[in-house]
Amino acid sequence: MKLEFSNLDVDILQISKEAKKAKSNDPKVINATLGVLLDENGQLLEFEAVKEALDDIDMVVAKNYLPQDGGTLYKNSLYQYLFRSKVDEVLDRYHLGSTWTSGGSGALYMAFKYDKAKTILLPNIRWNEYDQIVEVVHKQIGTYNLLKNGAFDLESLKTEIINNNESILVVINDPCQNPTGYEMSLAEHEALAKMINEQANTKKISLLFDVAYLNYSSEPYFEFLLPILETYNSNVDIYIAFSGSKSFGVYGFRMGALLYLNENEEKVTLFEQKVKMFAGAIYGAPNSMSVQLLNEVIHKASLEDEQEQARNLINNRANKFIGLCFEKKLNFYTYINGFFVTVKTKEPLKLTEALKQYKVYVVPTFEGIRIALSSINLFEVERLVNSLKKVIDE
Repeated sequence: MKLEFSNLDVDILQISKEAKKAKSNDPKVINATLGVLLDENGQLLEFEAVKEALDDIDMVVAKNYLPQDGGTLYKNSLYQYLFRSKVDEVLDRYHLGSTWTSGGSGALYMAFKYDKAKTILLPNIRWNEYDQIVEVVHKQIGTYNLLKNGAFDLESLKTEIINNNESILVVINDPCQNPTGYEMSLAEHEALAKMINEQANTKKISLLFDVAYLNYSSEPYFEFLLPILETYNSNVDIYIAFSGSKSFGVYGFRMGALLYLNENEEKVTLFEQKVKMFAGAIYGAPNSMSVQLLNEVIHKASLEDEQEQARNLINNRANKFIGLCFEKKLNFYTYINGFFVTVKTKEPLKLTEALKQYKVYVVPTFEGIRIALSSINLFEVERLVNSLKKVIDE
């Protein structure tokens, strides 16, 4: 399908920089561009569990080089954190390869570069940095429609796969999709697996789950998803891109990882050899603070409770936002969980500019504007929706 809106024309960092500058000059400015979690006072939300873990870090180790993949302890900590009660089941079923990456974006880069797919198949409504990464690794972008009648548009994805003669890497940004906040149901995942398996009989298909926001889902994600992952054919390569930035509120630490699941041990060995070469060429050694932080923080008893409080903080903002949108008859894409919600518009660039006169800064996306519920407080939610209504009615 054709995508007329170009993500390559949208510089989120520049938009956020403009919004920060405006807010520094006028506290009444609403900066809804930031993909970071702020408390109701506009301060970066910090987890006590993370503070305690940072205090426990051995600074002598932190000043040393660590293995390029993060090391065995990092990998084991990662598996324990992601798969929880299912970790033994995962390790029994799959050969599992993984590597530390510079945040979730680094994991995406590694996957896009490593996989032999010539086309990266992305949803039409998406995080714009996907496009930047695909361009850097010199591959083609394919586009499928994300939502139809408020639900995952499986038929669009199937059509794009059928019409593409090249090998394909399908990206599924779930849960808490950026920028809509959509989350696939169990039935949708089951239907996706069935369709991918059917199409993989005639062409090479890989699948990447971008789970950057998994801790803001109401479900323990991999305990929910694992039974579905196990139904994929062995010839479907499965990647998982993880980001610790959102999970622990440490955006500058660049904690990330790329996982590769396969039943073939030789394939996993090759994956680890190749990504080690990439890592050596790109950054040499990982950020040792992020490696040690994950190793320590997974043992902190308060972590899950604090993450639940963070989810509740966003949910309160989302409930108020959605309620006001219904009241004022503003249309938005289906939101379930997560940092962002997207209001529908055929003129995202025009609406983005028009909101600035009301001291509101947002990010334009495909047929919508992205609003970061993570970075605005409850008072700002109401003023933002009122401003939206005025601009749309003008």
